[in-house]
Amino acid sequence: MRHDEVIHRLRAQGYRLTQQRRLILNALAAHHGHVSARELHRIVARQAPAINLATVYRTLHWLERVGLAHAIDAGEHQRLYEYAATDDHHHLICRSCGAQQEIDHAVFDALRERLLERYAFVADPRHIAIFGWCARCRAAYAPADAAPSRRAAP
Repeated sequence: MRHDEVIHRLRAQGYRLTQQRRLILNALAAHHGHVSARELHRIVARQAPAINLATVYRTLHWLERVGLAHAIDAGEHQRLYEYAATDDHHHLICRSCGAQQEIDHAVFDALRERLLERYAFVADPRHIAIFGWCARCRAAYAPADAAPSRRAAP
């Protein structure tokens, strides 16, 4: 769905799209990938210096509720946001260097089947972050199959 159609749909559903909400939504949609609320605030404040960080957080929570933003816990008490008009996907995040890699939604097909079969639970993963160690950080440790321990992370 195009961004202007998203805005039209919000208005048709009776949501107020204030100038502040629209600026934040536009900035989130224009940002490719994930962004923190603080970084989004810096981007939006260039156009509207009066917008404060609390407004950005409230708007991001509202965008999550209406299905236009995905959030992931990126560790270290950091939450990252992404415009939800993108396809469902997930992330691998390195605990050592913080590198992120997107993985396809289909990776979870077997897990969803297993959860249904074993627990009669229908899983609906939409935006998951999986923490571990990337190949480069693992290569810094021996043996190659071992992951750095939580205590030994660089």
